[in-house]
Amino acid sequence: MTNDFVTRSQKAIVEVDIKNCFADSTYAREFRTSHARQILKEFDWNIVGKPIVSKRKDGRYAILDGQHRIWAINQRMEKYIATDDDVY
Repeated sequence: MTNDFVTRSQKAIVEVDIKNCFADSTYAREFRTSHARQILKEFDWNIVGKPIVSKRKDGRYAILDGQHRIWAINQRMEKYIATDDDVY
């Protein structure tokens, strides 16, 4: 086991309020409602995976990967997402 693996596996998981997330068009692909609805239809917390977000200076989080998953989570009336405690 390498030190790099140990470091990655010990990252903290944080809750981020969905209201503080926004899709950054620099990184995110175009939002496709049909794709998001398919995720919602088949939603399973065991396989959804953590979205990747970047904390910005103003305290909001830019969505780098996972805007369709975050939309589905929001449709389920969830208020928070879990993500790694990283700042990109």
